[in-house]
Amino acid sequence: MRRLPQPDLYRNLAQEEFLLDEGDPEPRLFIWRSPFAVVMGKNQNPWKECNLPYLHEHRIALARRVSGGGTVYHDPGNLNLCWAMDRDQYQSESPSLFLVQALSRLGLEAEVGQGGSVWVQGKKVSGSAFAFRRDRVLHHSTLLIEADLDRLRAVLSPTRIQLRTHAVGSVPAPVANLCELRPGCDGREVLTALEAEAESQSMEVESLSRHADAAHMQSWSWIWGQTPTFRIQHLRIQGETGTMEVRKGRMVSWQGENRREVTPPVPLHRKGVEDLEQTWGIPSGQLQAEFSSLGWWLPSDGPPAER
Repeated sequence: MRRLPQPDLYRNLAQEEFLLDEGDPEPRLFIWRSPFAVVMGKNQNPWKECNLPYLHEHRIALARRVSGGGTVYHDPGNLNLCWAMDRDQYQSESPSLFLVQALSRLGLEAEVGQGGSVWVQGKKVSGSAFAFRRDRVLHHSTLLIEADLDRLRAVLSPTRIQLRTHAVGSVPAPVANLCELRPGCDGREVLTALEAEAESQSMEVESLSRHADAAHMQSWSWIWGQTPTFRIQHLRIQGETGTMEVRKGRMVSWQGENRREVTPPVPLHRKGVEDLEQTWGIPSGQLQAEFSSLGWWLPSDGPPAER
């Protein structure tokens, strides 16, 4: 049995994208762990999906993956599985059935739910997401083993804000750890079962590649700037209430009684708001206080720290 994979969040996400673009035609499985983190789907809005002040206070990393689907919580108590292959080798139900078979090796009776999820005793233990790129496909799943479920609920409970967006929302479900459903179950035992199932299916288990470049995955333009266009409602500027439009993570216009363009557009972070205050002659700190009063937490001018 291999050692449990190292928790290197951004590099492991980059490895998934590398396998999507450069991997072998036949299905290959990549298993990895993560530090404390929240990982969004490609087309999601972080302000809508997670409790950003909590993440900042507890130094929990925020990341975005290349696939769609909902936002998930990661910590060292769960495993992440990624299958990559040519599209003509892919059957959407196969990875979920792989997990059902692996869990049966642990004496757990599992079943496949909606969207490729896996359930045991009426509780969700695994969710799935997918990415298609040209003739390639990526399918990945999380597997809860002994994760901190209290923290999971805390980070996936966003503050109440008013916005209009077409970003994809997450669908909550009752979850459980495998160690609750089968006392004594731990990460090493689960990893052994997963590797045994891969061997029985003649499936190669991938190692972390030195070609995986994490710079893009850690960038502000990817984590925040990939957010679909949205509008912040009821924002008061210089005595007038209106709506701020945000595209690619940047404030582009404000619509009150009259429309004002943000030229050039500035990022929706603390430094960006300070710059807009200067450009529009707004007293220092006033606009940031207005965002705060509406429940909006603003990131700094870089990606959040990972621990």
